[in-house]
Amino acid sequence: MDTKAKKRKQLRNNEYYDMQEVFDQLYANAGNNAKFTHLMQIVMSAENIKLAYRNIKKNKGSATKGTDGKTIRDYDVSI
Repeated sequence: MDTKAKKRKQLRNNEYYDMQEVFDQLYANAGNNAKFTHLMQIVMSAENIKLAYRNIKKNKGSATKGTDGKTIRDYDVSI
C-alpha cells in the first residue's frame, strides 16, 4: 500500500471514531502557541482508545509478545 493510500485509510479511521475534528483543533491550537489543558480527557476517551487499538492491531509488530508475554490480541477491545 502506497503512502497516499495509508494516509487516506488513517483519515477514514480518524473520521470513523470522530477524532479527526479533535486532532485538527489540537493542530490548529498548537500553531497558535496555545496552552493545552485537559489532554488526558482526549487521550483516555473511548474513541481515542479504540482508534489506537485499531492502528496498533494492524501493525506487523502487534503479533510479537511483549515483556508480559502478551500480544495485542490479548487486549481485544470490541470495536
